Amino acid sequence: MDEKSRKIPTEKQWGDYRSSLDADYAHRMFAGKTIEEVLPYIETSPLDASECLSYMLEAPFQFYIFAFEKFLMSERAFSDPLCDSSDGASTFLRLVKNKLAYSPEVIIPVMARLMPVVEFVASHQGDYGASEDIYGSFAALATDIEALYQAALVHKRD
Repeated sequence: MDEKSRKIPTEKQWGDYRSSLDADYAHRMFAGKTIEEVLPYIETSPLDASECLSYMLEAPFQFYIFAFEKFLMSERAFSDPLCDSSDGASTFLRLVKNKLAYSPEVIIPVMARLMPVVEFVASHQGDYGASEDIYGSFAALATDIEALYQAALVHKRD
């Protein structure tokens, strides 16, 4: 599904977000916004944005995870010192890994599109300014993500 055919999640798709402070905050930060409108938030506050994504239901998550893709694959991620590219790259990989481990049903529908981003980010760790001493190995995270993805696909077929 390409970017233009994806629709901003409806209020109904956000579910009962008011029942959780974290889900309510995620709703306030993202709901009703386009990818372009949330991009500045992700570029400058990727840790906060990632936490918001972790509390989203399927439709909002599957829509807004692609704001991370847009950021991490952009020239700005590599050239703009105001962007928090190292944290953005690291938190994206960890978010994908955690979703696969704990909520695979939320992320599996979009994993085929996310895997090339995972592989790109993992192979460009230094370009994101993400020292292995601080962030660990992106390649190791990508290996873990691939294994979890394959296991989830096998489980889904069973």
